[in-house]
Amino acid sequence: MFTLMLVVHLSLSVQATAPVQGNVIDRIVATVNGEVVTQSDVRAARQLKLIAGADAMSDDQLLDALIERRLTINEVARYTSAAPPAADVDARRKAWEATLLRGTSTASALAMVGMREAALTEWFRDDLRLAAYLDQRFTAAAQPTRQQATAYFQEHTADFAVNGVTPEFASVEPEVRRRVAAERRAARIKEWVAGLKQRAEIRRRG
Repeated sequence: MFTLMLVVHLSLSVQATAPVQGNVIDRIVATVNGEVVTQSDVRAARQLKLIAGADAMSDDQLLDALIERRLTINEVARYTSAAPPAADVDARRKAWEATLLRGTSTASALAMVGMREAALTEWFRDDLRLAAYLDQRFTAAAQPTRQQATAYFQEHTADFAVNGVTPEFASVEPEVRRRVAAERRAARIKEWVAGLKQRAEIRRRG
């Protein structure tokens, strides 16, 4: 449930100015190395489904995901400022638009959370920058040796059995390698993010 993705354009740039009984509905819920994360950021991430699995997260979990995203994207910005291809950004946008409720336009979805069009586009760019960085840094390094793949297969034979019959390793080797690589990659990314959090100044406000 990874955020990843330069300054503060990680921020949703939410303009939370909707008044209720004369009060502005917004508050700072955390600071990350001096950059603020607001309640509006959390609300926008949930309502716009900008974070994978946001629907199933508590506010605290979603805030943690936003903090991790802020840290990882700021880290990525240290190594590259290249913008991803416009076609890729457009594809990412279309994939997101497909998650909107039928009849909901992008403009109306953004208006509900007070988010600007430019901020949404930058969010998608950061998604792509982060994905490219993670692939470059962690995917190749996570590939298992044949010995590691064989050991994994022997430990998880039941996962590959079909109708109670265990297949030969050679027949499922590509899938075994894919699973091992995915697990190793996830573990390395988790360790990397933990290191970023340990070195960062993070303050959560209740």
